Amino acid sequence: MLRAFLLGAALCCLSFAAHAQDRLVLTQYCVFDGSTLSEDIYGFDSDDEAQVALNRVMRHAGLEPNFIIRAANVPNAVAAIEGSQRLILYNQAFMISVRDLTNTDWSTVSILAHEVGHHLQGHTLMFGGSRPPTELEADKYSGFILQRMGATLDEARAAMQLVADEMGSATHPGREARLAAITNGWVQGRDLNEQTPDTGTPPADPIPQETTVKPRPTPPETPDSYP
Repeated sequence: MLRAFLLGAALCCLSFAAHAQDRLVLTQYCVFDGSTLSEDIYGFDSDDEAQVALNRVMRHAGLEPNFIIRAANVPNAVAAIEGSQRLILYNQAFMISVRDLTNTDWSTVSILAHEVGHHLQGHTLMFGGSRPPTELEADKYSGFILQRMGATLDEARAAMQLVADEMGSATHPGREARLAAITNGWVQGRDLNEQTPDTGTPPADPIPQETTVKPRPTPPETPDSYP
Protein backbone atom coordinates (compact mmCIF):
# COMPACT_ATOMS: atom_id res chain seq x y z
CA MET A 1 0.00 0.00 0.00
CA LEU A 2 2.73 2.43 1.02
CA ARG A 3 4.77 1.46 -2.04
CA ALA A 4 1.82 2.20 -4.34
CA PHE A 5 1.30 5.56 -2.64
CA LEU A 6 4.96 6.54 -3.03
CA LEU A 7 4.95 5.47 -6.68
CA GLY A 8 1.84 7.56 -7.34
CA ALA A 9 3.36 10.58 -5.60
CA ALA A 10 6.55 10.24 -7.64
CA LEU A 11 4.59 10.09 -10.89
CA CYS A 12 2.66 13.21 -9.90
CA CYS A 13 5.90 15.05 -9.18
CA LEU A 14 7.36 14.00 -12.52
CA SER A 15 4.21 15.11 -14.32
CA PHE A 16 4.26 18.48 -12.58
CA ALA A 17 7.96 18.99 -13.30
CA ALA A 18 7.48 18.19 -16.98
CA HIS A 19 4.64 20.69 -17.22
CA ALA A 20 6.32 23.39 -15.14
CA GLN A 21 9.63 23.63 -16.96
CA ASP A 22 11.11 22.55 -20.24
CA ARG A 23 13.99 23.52 -22.49
CA LEU A 24 13.03 25.84 -25.34
CA VAL A 25 14.63 25.84 -28.78
CA LEU A 26 14.07 29.31 -30.22
CA THR A 27 14.40 29.84 -33.96
CA GLN A 28 13.67 33.59 -34.06
CA TYR A 29 13.47 36.16 -31.28
CA CYS A 30 13.53 39.86 -30.37
CA VAL A 31 14.94 40.83 -26.96
CA PHE A 32 13.57 43.91 -25.18
CA ASP A 33 16.93 45.60 -24.57
CA GLY A 34 19.28 43.73 -26.94
CA SER A 35 20.85 41.47 -24.32
CA THR A 36 22.38 38.18 -25.44
CA LEU A 37 20.37 35.05 -24.68
CA SER A 38 21.79 32.01 -22.96
CA GLU A 39 22.20 28.90 -25.08
CA ASP A 40 19.93 27.02 -22.68
CA ILE A 41 16.54 28.71 -22.27
CA TYR A 42 14.00 27.09 -19.98
CA GLY A 43 10.32 27.97 -19.86
CA PHE A 44 8.20 27.94 -16.70
CA ASP A 45 4.53 28.52 -15.96
CA SER A 46 3.52 32.15 -16.19
CA ASP A 47 2.29 33.86 -13.03
CA ASP A 48 -1.30 35.13 -12.87
CA GLU A 49 -0.27 38.79 -12.87
CA ALA A 50 1.55 38.54 -16.21
CA GLN A 51 -1.26 36.52 -17.77
CA VAL A 52 -3.87 39.07 -16.69
CA ALA A 53 -1.74 41.95 -18.01
CA LEU A 54 -1.33 40.21 -21.37
CA ASN A 55 -5.07 39.54 -21.59
CA ARG A 56 -5.75 43.24 -20.96
CA VAL A 57 -3.38 44.27 -23.74
CA MET A 58 -5.04 41.91 -26.20
CA ARG A 59 -8.54 42.96 -25.18
CA HIS A 60 -7.74 46.58 -26.02
CA ALA A 61 -6.12 45.46 -29.26
CA GLY A 62 -9.38 43.73 -30.18
CA LEU A 63 -7.57 40.47 -30.99
CA GLU A 64 -7.34 36.96 -29.63
CA PRO A 65 -3.77 36.05 -28.59
CA ASN A 66 -2.11 33.50 -30.85
CA PHE A 67 0.90 33.10 -28.59
CA ILE A 68 1.75 31.70 -25.15
CA ILE A 69 3.31 33.69 -22.31
CA ARG A 70 5.86 31.95 -20.11
CA ALA A 71 8.36 32.84 -17.42
CA ALA A 72 11.91 31.98 -18.48
CA ASN A 73 15.60 32.47 -17.74
CA VAL A 74 15.85 35.37 -20.19
CA PRO A 75 17.52 38.71 -19.34
CA ASN A 76 14.25 40.70 -19.42
CA ALA A 77 11.52 40.01 -22.02
CA VAL A 78 11.53 38.30 -25.41
CA ALA A 79 9.13 37.76 -28.30
CA ALA A 80 10.13 34.44 -29.82
CA ILE A 81 9.26 31.56 -32.10
CA GLU A 82 9.74 27.90 -31.18
CA GLY A 83 8.83 25.69 -34.10
CA SER A 84 5.41 27.01 -35.12
CA GLN A 85 4.54 28.34 -31.66
CA ARG A 86 4.75 32.06 -30.86
CA LEU A 87 5.98 32.83 -27.35
CA ILE A 88 6.36 35.79 -25.03
CA LEU A 89 9.04 35.05 -22.44
CA TYR A 90 9.82 37.19 -19.42
CA ASN A 91 12.13 37.18 -16.42
CA GLN A 92 10.01 37.30 -13.27
CA ALA A 93 12.70 38.89 -11.08
CA PHE A 94 13.31 41.56 -13.73
CA MET A 95 9.61 42.43 -13.94
CA ILE A 96 9.29 42.70 -10.16
CA SER A 97 12.37 44.95 -10.01
CA VAL A 98 11.09 47.25 -12.78
CA ARG A 99 7.69 47.56 -11.14
CA ASP A 100 9.24 48.39 -7.76
CA LEU A 101 11.75 50.91 -9.16
CA THR A 102 9.18 52.75 -11.29
CA ASN A 103 6.48 52.48 -8.63
CA THR A 104 3.83 51.66 -11.23
CA ASP A 105 2.32 48.47 -12.65
CA TRP A 106 2.12 50.18 -16.06
CA SER A 107 5.86 49.69 -16.54
CA THR A 108 5.55 45.90 -16.75
CA VAL A 109 2.43 46.17 -18.92
CA SER A 110 4.38 48.37 -21.35
CA ILE A 111 7.15 45.76 -21.65
CA LEU A 112 4.64 43.02 -22.45
CA ALA A 113 2.87 45.33 -24.92
CA HIS A 114 6.21 45.89 -26.67
CA GLU A 115 6.66 42.15 -27.14
CA VAL A 116 3.06 41.80 -28.33
CA GLY A 117 3.85 44.50 -30.90
CA HIS A 118 6.70 42.39 -32.28
CA HIS A 119 4.36 39.46 -32.87
CA LEU A 120 1.47 41.49 -34.29
CA GLN A 121 3.74 43.29 -36.74
CA GLY A 122 5.45 40.11 -37.91
CA HIS A 123 8.92 40.96 -36.61
CA THR A 124 9.47 37.48 -35.20
CA LEU A 125 8.89 36.04 -38.68
CA MET A 126 11.78 38.06 -40.13
CA PHE A 127 15.27 36.61 -40.36
CA GLY A 128 17.89 38.32 -38.22
CA GLY A 129 16.05 39.18 -35.01
CA SER A 130 16.02 42.69 -33.56
CA ARG A 131 16.77 45.75 -35.69
CA PRO A 132 16.42 49.44 -34.79
CA PRO A 133 13.40 50.06 -37.10
CA THR A 134 11.45 47.07 -35.78
CA GLU A 135 12.26 47.96 -32.17
CA LEU A 136 10.90 51.47 -32.73
CA GLU A 137 7.73 50.02 -34.28
CA ALA A 138 7.21 47.84 -31.20
CA ASP A 139 7.93 50.82 -28.93
CA LYS A 140 5.34 52.90 -30.79
CA TYR A 141 2.78 50.12 -30.47
CA SER A 142 3.45 49.94 -26.73
CA GLY A 143 2.80 53.67 -26.34
CA PHE A 144 -0.36 53.47 -28.46
CA ILE A 145 -1.94 50.54 -26.66
CA LEU A 146 -1.07 51.86 -23.18
CA GLN A 147 -2.81 55.15 -23.99
CA ARG A 148 -5.88 53.17 -25.08
CA MET A 149 -5.72 51.26 -21.79
CA GLY A 150 -5.67 54.48 -19.75
CA ALA A 151 -1.99 55.03 -18.91
CA THR A 152 -0.53 58.52 -18.75
CA LEU A 153 2.39 59.41 -20.99
CA ASP A 154 4.81 59.22 -18.05
CA GLU A 155 3.47 55.77 -17.11
CA ALA A 156 3.83 54.55 -20.70
CA ARG A 157 7.47 55.75 -20.78
CA ALA A 158 8.50 54.65 -17.27
CA ALA A 159 10.04 51.25 -18.08
CA MET A 160 11.95 52.50 -21.12
CA GLN A 161 13.29 55.46 -19.15
CA LEU A 162 14.69 53.00 -16.63
CA VAL A 163 15.89 50.11 -18.80
CA ALA A 164 16.97 51.41 -22.23
CA ASP A 165 20.64 51.99 -22.97
CA GLU A 166 21.43 55.66 -23.56
CA MET A 167 23.64 55.09 -26.60
CA GLY A 168 21.88 52.18 -28.29
CA SER A 169 23.48 49.39 -30.33
CA ALA A 170 23.43 47.73 -33.73
CA THR A 171 20.11 46.08 -32.86
CA HIS A 172 18.42 48.66 -30.61
CA PRO A 173 18.16 52.48 -30.82
CA GLY A 174 19.25 54.72 -27.97
CA ARG A 175 16.97 55.70 -25.12
CA GLU A 176 15.79 59.05 -26.51
CA ALA A 177 14.73 57.53 -29.85
CA ARG A 178 12.80 54.78 -28.10
CA LEU A 179 11.10 57.23 -25.75
CA ALA A 180 10.16 59.36 -28.76
CA ALA A 181 8.58 56.31 -30.44
CA ILE A 182 6.53 55.54 -27.32
CA THR A 183 5.43 59.17 -27.13
CA ASN A 184 4.46 59.15 -30.80
CA GLY A 185 2.30 56.07 -30.31
CA TRP A 186 0.72 57.48 -27.15
CA VAL A 187 -0.17 60.77 -28.88
CA GLN A 188 -1.62 58.85 -31.82
CA GLY A 189 -3.86 56.94 -29.42
CA ARG A 190 -4.95 60.15 -27.72
CA ASP A 191 -5.77 61.81 -31.04
CA LEU A 192 -7.80 58.78 -32.07
CA ASN A 193 -9.83 59.05 -28.87
CA GLU A 194 -10.60 62.69 -29.62
CA GLN A 195 -11.88 62.09 -33.15
CA THR A 196 -15.60 62.14 -33.94
CA PRO A 197 -16.80 58.53 -34.25
CA ASP A 198 -17.24 57.36 -37.83
CA THR A 199 -20.91 56.36 -38.25
CA GLY A 200 -20.43 55.12 -41.78
CA THR A 201 -22.92 57.68 -43.11
CA PRO A 202 -21.55 60.30 -45.50
CA PRO A 203 -22.14 63.88 -44.38
CA ALA A 204 -25.25 65.53 -45.84
CA ASP A 205 -24.83 68.19 -48.48
CA PRO A 206 -25.09 71.67 -47.01
CA ILE A 207 -28.50 73.34 -47.50
CA PRO A 208 -28.10 76.30 -49.85
CA GLN A 209 -28.89 79.59 -48.18
CA GLU A 210 -31.25 82.06 -49.87
CA THR A 211 -29.57 85.28 -50.74
CA THR A 212 -31.61 88.45 -50.54
CA VAL A 213 -30.64 91.25 -52.88
CA LYS A 214 -30.97 94.53 -51.09
CA PRO A 215 -32.32 97.43 -53.23
CA ARG A 216 -29.79 100.07 -54.00
CA PRO A 217 -30.50 103.31 -52.13
CA THR A 218 -32.06 106.12 -54.18
CA PRO A 219 -29.68 109.06 -54.46
CA PRO A 220 -31.01 112.36 -53.07
CA GLU A 221 -32.70 114.69 -55.56
CA THR A 222 -30.69 117.66 -56.76
CA PRO A 223 -32.73 120.88 -57.11
CA ASP A 224 -32.78 122.39 -60.60
CA SER A 225 -32.21 125.92 -59.39
CA TYR A 226 -31.45 127.89 -56.28
CA PRO A 227 -33.51 130.89 -55.12
